[in-house]
Amino acid sequence: MKRLLPILPILFAFALIIVAFSTVIIWKPSDIDAAWAWNLAIILAPALALIAQWKAARERQFPIVTVLTVVAILNTSLMIGSRLGAWTGSDWGRAFTGSGLPDLPGKTIMGGLVLLVIVYYLLQRWWRLPASLADVLILGLPLAAVSGRVGCLVAGCCYGIPTDSDWGIAYGPDTPAYMHQLQSGVLLEGAANTSLLFPIQLFLIAGNLLIFIFLWHFRKRFTRPGSLALLGFGLLTFQRFGVEFIREVATNRGTFGLMWSGLKMGQWVMLLMALGSIAGFCVIQFFGQKKPQAPKNTSVGIGQLAYALGGITFLGFLLRDLLTFEEAMVMLISCIPAVLILGRHLWREHHLGRSVLAPVSMLSFTAIILIVNPLDTIAPQQNPKEWKQWIEIGGGGSFGSYKEINRDCDGNAVSEDIIKINSGGGEISANWQRGWTKLQVGLRGTFGTAHTDENNNPDNNYKYSSLGAHARLSDKWIGLSLGIFNRQERFPDKVGVSYPIRNEFLPSGSLRIGRRDRYFVDFRVFDEPVLGLSNEPVFSMGLVNWGFDDPSGNSFLRVGFAVTSPVESALNLAGQFPLGESGLSGGFSAYLGRANMFSFGLRYRFKEK
Repeated sequence: MKRLLPILPILFAFALIIVAFSTVIIWKPSDIDAAWAWNLAIILAPALALIAQWKAARERQFPIVTVLTVVAILNTSLMIGSRLGAWTGSDWGRAFTGSGLPDLPGKTIMGGLVLLVIVYYLLQRWWRLPASLADVLILGLPLAAVSGRVGCLVAGCCYGIPTDSDWGIAYGPDTPAYMHQLQSGVLLEGAANTSLLFPIQLFLIAGNLLIFIFLWHFRKRFTRPGSLALLGFGLLTFQRFGVEFIREVATNRGTFGLMWSGLKMGQWVMLLMALGSIAGFCVIQFFGQKKPQAPKNTSVGIGQLAYALGGITFLGFLLRDLLTFEEAMVMLISCIPAVLILGRHLWREHHLGRSVLAPVSMLSFTAIILIVNPLDTIAPQQNPKEWKQWIEIGGGGSFGSYKEINRDCDGNAVSEDIIKINSGGGEISANWQRGWTKLQVGLRGTFGTAHTDENNNPDNNYKYSSLGAHARLSDKWIGLSLGIFNRQERFPDKVGVSYPIRNEFLPSGSLRIGRRDRYFVDFRVFDEPVLGLSNEPVFSMGLVNWGFDDPSGNSFLRVGFAVTSPVESALNLAGQFPLGESGLSGGFSAYLGRANMFSFGLRYRFKEK
């Protein structure tokens, strides 16, 4: 089985080619069937690429967490760049003048390759990545392209110019090729199919597969750092340069499809990149470092990886109106392995007593975006007579401290400890609303640490976690919530002493009296006023809440007081506000007393269904 593992991607790619060709020639898929096949092929592309990259990374002993994160960042850059590359000059003008993003402009892989190269160069300079890492990453590009071009073959896009040869391919109604010939007058209304077209998708599939086999076979011979990457990139771009001669110009989008001196602008870009890559390969082969770089000593901090992954996914979120469902799924499939392995490393650092609040918050934010993007591409259905339905998901964290006072039987203070708190977590909820009536059912989980300078006092040095469920029913003048959560506290063992896990179930609830869009008073027991996810207050009362004329309840400012421990009270300031029309809202909460605690959170509301 181990001997078969390296060739499994090749066998799978061959199977895709046979199925796709048979589908086009024999089955003649409809536009809906072709769309499903194209989506599936695009979604499979990063998974196939990751198999080859994982295998090569293990062979060269690269830190897997770094490889998976870089792969996720580059795949996301490829998706974003393919859309930005299809923009015309007027589209860029609209974006820079604040007139909004253009309508879905199509896509071009050439724009994706340009952005991919730029992002990789920045990562390589920022993290001082070894050049040999590019040799690992390049192995996934041709294999992903094989899957993508299978989708193009079935869907009838990226087609070639007309041909009289017997091995040309004709496409049926509603495919991109058919619609183009119909609009350009080549076909008459009601024609059964297009004229025969060059099957350049097959050329690209075969060429990419041969490039992958070549690179995979010689990956252990071209050991000079960067040589395999430059050779592979040169072959890929030169192949694309040649195929463009028989590709229909109408399928080239944006500035890359413009003609200049007899060639498409995209051809000039591909030719320059190909010549530069081949020249770089020759320089490295003749003058480069003979021994490969040692990858074991090149590890990037887990926090840096989490921040970079969060940054690129946030860019994808800002441009989500340009992405389709399958592109958002490519981002999800590419990033989930990185998120999981980063979460595993952060969990280990948390158990070692290190502060991981900031990277965990960023990783939680990344996970939210990855889940939101695919679902948010589904258009909402508006029906005022029906209940509105949506999902909300959020995450946040808190930091600060509160004062623990120990008293004797007469009420005199014996000792005072300042308990420092760091925590983070997330929640998800399902929501239904009609008019003023709103119902919410959700889950919330948190984890954190509490410690004091009094290290000899085990009661105030522990790690805790909680998981709970809640239900909220709200109307115009009154709101009520009930829930329960399980809280566990784990204390560090000492020599000769093993402390048991403290486990307790606590009820939570809240009561609102007054209009949520104007002014109201609320009472809460073990319940946060916003998504702060801090050490839940024992009791809090919002003396005045301003609703800012927002009937949804998404905007408010709260002033009140809270009991943060059995003997400690504090002034509470809290608020929540939408962040534009993005569906995001931000919240904060502060407890100001003898010691202060602060919490922040983000929540995203999916489109209503």
